Amino acid sequence: MAKTLALQGAIEHLVFDTIESAHEVASAQSLTDLFAPACGRLGYSHFATFSVLSPRGRIVGDYEAGVSDPVWRDHYLAQDHFQRDAIVRLIPTTTEAIVWSELAGGSLAAPEQLVFNEAREFGHRDGFVLPQHYLDGAIATTILIAHQRIERDLKLRVATHILATYFSIAVRRLMVPAVAVNPVTLSRRQRECLQWVRAGKSDWDIGEILAISEHTVSEHIEAARKKLGVRTRTQAVIEAIAHGLISL
Repeated sequence: MAKTLALQGAIEHLVFDTIESAHEVASAQSLTDLFAPACGRLGYSHFATFSVLSPRGRIVGDYEAGVSDPVWRDHYLAQDHFQRDAIVRLIPTTTEAIVWSELAGGSLAAPEQLVFNEAREFGHRDGFVLPQHYLDGAIATTILIAHQRIERDLKLRVATHILATYFSIAVRRLMVPAVAVNPVTLSRRQRECLQWVRAGKSDWDIGEILAISEHTVSEHIEAARKKLGVRTRTQAVIEAIAHGLISL
């Protein structure tokens, strides 16, 4: 038990140290090199971000950054698996993480199950897929692949989710042409609410701590999310950390 807690603590520090350093990275390769140790420590042999839909809704399926398996990628493309992949079908409909082993073997069509079966033949037993929906309508996904079944440990899943989220955000920041924008600013209450979200508190908990209503907490978080230009609370927390608006 003590060993498990020590491992979780070490991984948490590694994940947030990685995120904290990411804003200094100026290339996709450097970003990949930065994230590789944390992904490896979490048990993933490959990780990459792919664009799935353009802002106009066109399916693109383009590799952006990360460490992918070129042999599996070439086979996947040659077999046109993009057209039958259950993950691709689900990505536009959810912001939740998708774990291969919790999807495969369920109510999948035979062609969809074939994709997972062939991935295992290439040594990719499990995968963690995190869709990223952007305000301009574009959709990307970060995929982390493991040789072993992904553990159900909640803290390790959360660490993976946070790492995948920020890798995708950082990749997009590098890939999208820079535009002149005003620095993001949040009100004191917005920063406080996000800081408590970072600590794992619910809206009700935060309201009790700050002596404001649960509804008001939700409004502050939603306003902060819009200012930061992201779709989810997790993304908002990570963006706020990256901008130095809240602490780790």
